[in-house]
Amino acid sequence: MQTVAPPLQAWTWPAMGTTWRLYHSGDVGADVAAAVAELVYEDELRWSRFLPDSELSRLNRGAGGRVGVTTETLELLVACRQWTVATSGVFQPLVGRALASWGYSRSMLGGVPGVDRSPEASPVKAMIEIDTGTATAWVPDGYELDLGGIAKSWSVVRAGRLAARLSDELSLLIDGGGDLFAIRGDHVVDVGGPGCRIDLRAGEGAATSSTRKRRWQNGDGTEAHHLIDPVTGAPCPPAEATVCSSDPVEADVLATVLCLRPQMIDDLDHPCRVVTEDGERSTAMWDDRCRR
Repeated sequence: MQTVAPPLQAWTWPAMGTTWRLYHSGDVGADVAAAVAELVYEDELRWSRFLPDSELSRLNRGAGGRVGVTTETLELLVACRQWTVATSGVFQPLVGRALASWGYSRSMLGGVPGVDRSPEASPVKAMIEIDTGTATAWVPDGYELDLGGIAKSWSVVRAGRLAARLSDELSLLIDGGGDLFAIRGDHVVDVGGPGCRIDLRAGEGAATSSTRKRRWQNGDGTEAHHLIDPVTGAPCPPAEATVCSSDPVEADVLATVLCLRPQMIDDLDHPCRVVTEDGERSTAMWDDRCRR
């Protein structure tokens, strides 16, 4: 996605395997941008599956037992569990081992992922356990967490709130590689397709999930990507979904859910669109927001 109106300047930096942008109308200084970027870097150090010293990697190595976590990670894991329950397991963060077995065991910044032979897929039906009283979490034995998209959207919200505290800019938006948070001001964003633009209002978030991103071919010729269906344990059929919400994290989770279960769009009271091999579907709220 890309912000197209109003015309804004942007501070940019790389993090979490993508490009981050802090859009503003001209009065956000380098010191504010640096502070926001530092928060995002710290979140990456906590939640990256590809950094051996990250808190997430430590959690995965301790699978089968309780591991102490920081307040920031505890809050994110509580949200993960809540979304797993709310979506009846369609949102499933315990797909880390499945992703690795399909070839996504290293960051795409280090080269194209892949394995010589695609695995026999198996369902992912576990649940992370959390004890908020002792600030500990338990990854079930045989599973690994991948916080992927939800960690990025979580960090988008944290970074956006920091930017709001540090700057009184009237037009302010943060973009974490397609996870958007309109901190202040109303915006028009390009969400792909033939001139498809969406009105994003102050305080709202938008997210796109797609099987076209982070895609590769394994040695046996099987195409794979990063969206694992927990029912099958295999990459889902081709799909792309975009969701707008008053909660940027909700937008990210529901975009992933729609890629996995496109028919669930009928149950959503949000501006959203999903595109599959069978065509495009959108809600009336999406059509009201869309500019073509």
